[in-house]
Amino acid sequence: MELRHLRYFVAVAEELNFSRAATRLNISQPPLSQQIAALEAELGAKLLVRNSRGVELTAAGRTFLKRAREVLSQAQEAVAETRRADQGAAGTISVGFMSSIMLLKLRPYLRRFCDEVPSAELILSRKPSDQQYMGVLRGDLDVGFVDLALDHAGISDTDRLDVRPALDVRLMLCVSQDHPLADRQSVSARDLVGLPFLALSKHGYSASYERLCQICDDAGFEPYIRQQVESMPVAITMATAGYGVALVPDLRGTLSDVSAARLVPLDEDPRVTVFMISRREDRMPLVERMRDICGTEPIAD
Repeated sequence: MELRHLRYFVAVAEELNFSRAATRLNISQPPLSQQIAALEAELGAKLLVRNSRGVELTAAGRTFLKRAREVLSQAQEAVAETRRADQGAAGTISVGFMSSIMLLKLRPYLRRFCDEVPSAELILSRKPSDQQYMGVLRGDLDVGFVDLALDHAGISDTDRLDVRPALDVRLMLCVSQDHPLADRQSVSARDLVGLPFLALSKHGYSASYERLCQICDDAGFEPYIRQQVESMPVAITMATAGYGVALVPDLRGTLSDVSAARLVPLDEDPRVTVFMISRREDRMPLVERMRDICGTEPIAD
């Protein structure tokens, strides 16, 4: 049974006349009658009954008509969806990100992607930067957003990756409301000497950890790492509870639940670059669309 057999039957069932159905299908009547007879033989059921008034559907014919219309509709949808996917207007794309906080920073890109490709399915996965690199190379992820530069990623297949800057993120000092630095307009790195830091895990967020160490080293001291934590929200929560201080992205105007925290700018204006990574050979239209949206110049805070 082929789709054309279903189209032939639907035309006859809707016209209730072989001659009109043949004209509608742009074929002659004898082949149409033969195809309907072959369809009935394959199904082992009588679908149509000819009488003096024309053609009538049997009970089996009415049941088959409903299903035939559904199949033809699904086939048309499949063709349309395939063409949209080929043109980058539909399909599925898997995207990695480092943390829920950083995901909020990516919102302008994701919003534009959603506006331009509303039919696409976006699958988001939270993974550390090093795992995203491996996920992209293996094909588990189509795109990743990482804070770890390619030359620090510790991978050998660097020529297989397309890496471009996506975000330029300002870092700020996160302290509790009653912290001595909470009401300062800004602080310098020297003001951080001896403060207990809640640092993002050196294993999972090596770039953020190294950036903290670099800021302190440039100011001539070694940071006091009270505790390494596994995520940005944990660092913010513990800092607002008074367990220490944390270096976090500028969340002002991004989150409504940071009112319990104080975000204090640093005079040195430290920043972290977030890179978009993908497989260089990947020409999937949705990946190309994401590359175009991210462009070549990072969004700055």
